[in-house]
Amino acid sequence: MVGVSALGGGVVNTGTLTAHGSWLVGNAARSIAGQVQGGAILNNDGGDATLTETDVEGNEAASDRGFAFGGGVLNARTLTVHGSLLYNNTARSDASNAYGGALFLG
Repeated sequence: MVGVSALGGGVVNTGTLTAHGSWLVGNAARSIAGQVQGGAILNNDGGDATLTETDVEGNEAASDRGFAFGGGVLNARTLTVHGSLLYNNTARSDASNAYGGALFLG
């Protein structure tokens, strides 16, 4: 899955998300001045996400002048991870407001 958005570059979940044997690769949440959340997945309030044998790789949450949270995953609710890899994900802000390269729990 590949996508670009300011919130959840690949997936925004507010219900139930089950990823099994999936690849979430090369997604991005980007903004010039605003806040960005979850380069690959934004598991928002009310969301329950399960990642099983899933690779979350090379995703980015990036904001030039705002806050960036969760390069791979921003989790605001319930997240269960089994045998999955979260690697080479980045949270970047030119304003030095970046948190959770792979995973942000908030």
